[in-house]
Order: sequence, then structure tokens, then C-alpha cells
Amino acid sequence: MSEDKHSEDKEMRFDRADLEDHEVQNIHSQVGREKEEPKEGFAFPPLIIVFMCMGLCLWAGFEISHSSGGFKWDVYDPDKKSTGKEVAKVYDPIKAGKRVYNNCIACHQANGMGVPGAFPPLAGSDWMGKSPDVLARIVIYGLSGEIVVNGETYNNVMTPLSNLSDKEVAAVLSYTRNAWGNQYSIVTEEEVAAVRAAVGSRSSPYTAAELLEQFPD
Repeated sequence: MSEDKHSEDKEMRFDRADLEDHEVQNIHSQVGREKEEPKEGFAFPPLIIVFMCMGLCLWAGFEISHSSGGFKWDVYDPDKKSTGKEVAKVYDPIKAGKRVYNNCIACHQANGMGVPGAFPPLAGSDWMGKSPDVLARIVIYGLSGEIVVNGETYNNVMTPLSNLSDKEVAAVLSYTRNAWGNQYSIVTEEEVAAVRAAVGSRSSPYTAAELLEQFPD
């Protein structure tokens, strides 16, 4: 009787052991499906990581080449004094004056022909050959009353453009004196500054008769 019971207990232990092994195998198989077994040797990273690193290197090289200033020591030196040569190379008073001329287009028109009977032309105008002293006064302080241009009389008011800087006045005069077939010298910022300093805070516009009397040709 005891032997039968001992044999039965032994079979139950074996069954329990078999069941436990089976469960362990199921767990291992699940883990094996979720994670690869480690291997010896070098493993290549995913391609997306490779492309991202390559793109980052290309971007960094591009930024360095365009922002390094040629690796010159004085490019970002806050104490470096400008010689003005850089401005002289790129600044074109005639091109700049064409932009300033937008203040004049309404009266003198884009082609410089003015408005017949109202506003005189600048293209081919005999007044464009007068000295910068005369022309700068007209632009800065305005003009009113009769003026004879190319033999025709006009009687109107030119609004003063005193808000323009000396550089802008010089630029717009340089443009109008060299556009539409006009060929006259460039007007400098210093010439305009001298006119503004000589006249001062004048509030009334000039007349053609006053200018011709003060600056007879």
C-alpha cells in the first residue's frame, strides 16, 4: 500500500516538473521572438541613422564654409575700423537715386517728361545742367512761381523734400542728371551738405528768378 502511494507521489512530482518546464519554454520562446540573440562581431546601425549622420555632416560643412569668413582673425573683430572701401565698391549713386526718384514720379513721370502745362520735364531740361548749388536748393526747399524750361513757361509749386538726407538728395540729382539722355556730372553728398549749411532753416520755397539772380550762368 505504501509502495503504491510512493509511486503515485513520484508520478505527480514528475508531472509537475514537466508542466513547469513547459511553461519555462513558452516564456523563453516569447522572449526570443521579441529580442534577437546577441551575436559576435560588428553590427551595422539602421540606414536611417546613417543618412541622418551624413545629412548633419553636410549641413555643418555648409554652415562652416559660409559663416567662417575665410577663417580670418579680424572678420568678427568688434574693434576693426572700416576703411569705407567696401561701401565705395558697392554704392552706386545713380542706382540709389533711381529709388529716391519715386518721390518725384507723380509730377515728373517715370520717363522724366513731366506733365505738359503743369510740371516741367527733366529729360533734356536745360535746368539739369545748372550747378548743384541751384538744384540742391530746389530739391530741399522747393520751388514756386513761374519757371521757363526749354523755352516753355510753367507756373506751379514743387513740394520741398527736406526730409531727404544729403546722400539721398545727391543720389536723386545724380540720377536725374544722367537719365533719359542727360549727361552731367555726379552730385556729391558733400556738395549737398554745403548747400544745406549755407541756407540753414529756410521755410519758404525758392523762385526761379531768385535762383537765376543768385547763381547767374
